[in-house]
Amino acid sequence: MGVRPGQASPHHPLKPDFFPAGFPWQTGDPTGVGSIRFATAQDGFAFGPSLYSTHDGGQTWQNENRLVSEIAVAGGAIWAVEQQQTMALVERSIDAGRSWQPAPAQPAMNGWPALVAISAQTAWLYALGNGLDLQLMATSDGGTTWHENKSPLGARCASLFLRAIAPEHLWFICVGPGATSMQTKQVYTSSDGGISWQLQANNHPLGPTTGQITIMGGLYKPANFVAASASSAFMVLDRGNMIMTVDSGHTWRDAIPYDRVSAGGDPILGPVAFANADNGWFFVSPDRLFRTTDGGQHWSGIHCALADHVPGSIFLGQSAPRVAYAFPSSFVFRPSSRAHNPHPPQTSGAALTALSESSNTFFTVPGLSCLSGG
Repeated sequence: MGVRPGQASPHHPLKPDFFPAGFPWQTGDPTGVGSIRFATAQDGFAFGPSLYSTHDGGQTWQNENRLVSEIAVAGGAIWAVEQQQTMALVERSIDAGRSWQPAPAQPAMNGWPALVAISAQTAWLYALGNGLDLQLMATSDGGTTWHENKSPLGARCASLFLRAIAPEHLWFICVGPGATSMQTKQVYTSSDGGISWQLQANNHPLGPTTGQITIMGGLYKPANFVAASASSAFMVLDRGNMIMTVDSGHTWRDAIPYDRVSAGGDPILGPVAFANADNGWFFVSPDRLFRTTDGGQHWSGIHCALADHVPGSIFLGQSAPRVAYAFPSSFVFRPSSRAHNPHPPQTSGAALTALSESSNTFFTVPGLSCLSGG
């Protein structure tokens, strides 16, 4: 169910007049960047690999002429991994990205690192080395020092997903390459910042069987796994459903009955995002958004006039942590003062996608709108 691994999501060329002058996607498909993050309502970044920045809420964008693969916003700081030839350089900004400083110490990584940050001082880098062995580095002093944590893995992984809830609470997912509609999965948690790990669930045939997690369906995209708290997490599976746990990853079940999710079709599922332990959003193509306000126990459906524009990610506002902003693969949105207006006027510029706690949830761009209901 959903798309096969490696199958592209539907995508259409952008209209030349949609984005302000200087935005990297103004005249064609978004080949230069793949992700977006906003640190404040005004300060945002489009990256992966090219880096563009805005400091006026998306009205104008500046080409930074750098290659950046990772950005994480946490605790008033912005962390980034910049590509300098074949080296990964860890950088940090404490002025909303107007200036950047390399971390005082640069950890030696055996593979290209992914980045997770929980505060201005605490972050983790993780990568698969040449032997497919995990390398996990952590700092708790803003990058002045790094220490290597013990790998939790009992089997080799095709992909890794690390999430931090607090400096001490971590989730780690190891998945196999996937075979047809099946994939091995291991779920680990840590309550001491990654120093020690507990295997919560494992369906790998060569490892100790523990917990309960389905082998059907595959986790392939970072935007399809989210940890909402130290005990709850959500995983969107290609050729499967969205599953959830409320016991720190030991047992998993469908978050929403698949008949309701699929509505009789074969939709593309994800992404999923949570602003806190209670408030979350789950997108199902081509035109439905599910929302929960009780940690995934109940989900309301919102029907959206999205055609076949599938969100690439949903990211959370830093200045308003209970509001999520959706980033479809063909559009970018910026914060707007009209977030709680149930019938906002259509505008010629990029507008906010505000998926808020208000019953008047909506997002709007020229010719595109989503109102709560269903």
